Amino acid sequence: MTVSATSLLRAIQGLAMAAGLLVATGCETSSSSDNPCAANPCENGGTCNAGTCECEPGYSGDSCEIFETECGAVTCENGGVCFNDACRCAGGYEGAACDAEARPKFLGSYQMNRTCGGGGFIEAALEVTAGSGAARINMETFAHDFDTPIYGTLTGGTTFDIPAQSHTRSAGSCAGRFSVQGAGTFNATDSSMSMTYVLTLESTTDNGCSTTPPSSQDCTVTLTRN
Repeated sequence: MTVSATSLLRAIQGLAMAAGLLVATGCETSSSSDNPCAANPCENGGTCNAGTCECEPGYSGDSCEIFETECGAVTCENGGVCFNDACRCAGGYEGAACDAEARPKFLGSYQMNRTCGGGGFIEAALEVTAGSGAARINMETFAHDFDTPIYGTLTGGTTFDIPAQSHTRSAGSCAGRFSVQGAGTFNATDSSMSMTYVLTLESTTDNGCSTTPPSSQDCTVTLTRN
């Protein structure tokens, strides 16, 4: 019996589909009959739904390939995108056209009141300075004077994240290596800030430290403008 190349190929494809071996591309599988979006995969985080790409805010087009910056009479600047006829700004910027830096209002000298783990109240000075890029702030003399500043990344006009990061405390109580991660908010009414974060002692060189690493505690901080 002679088997044509086409019949053999179809048989192999059928076995591969039955075994779940088709390579995933686009929204579902590489088979155009099973995946209406396979020939035109959704870009920029878009999702394929019944053959149509549903785009993330700020994108349009059949494949979500168009980056929307025009918002009526306004052009969104500095990485901002248009969504529901308003500019949605990238971190570090604000304003109707995302043309104003959000960071300057965060900068300055504060009095820090911090509580960790239900106790351990600490009162100290803290200086917020500009970091690299428009969205980064550095927090000097943070939590018992780490050797390097803790940094935050602005996520909106009044909000920021404290990305997971490690810092060394070379002197003082429980000297060693710490990690920090959390978030904060700026209060425009009185120019204060509040933060919550998790502080983890990863290792210590202080034999008298009462905490055994690794050990984590939740911290709450209020920063009052000087």
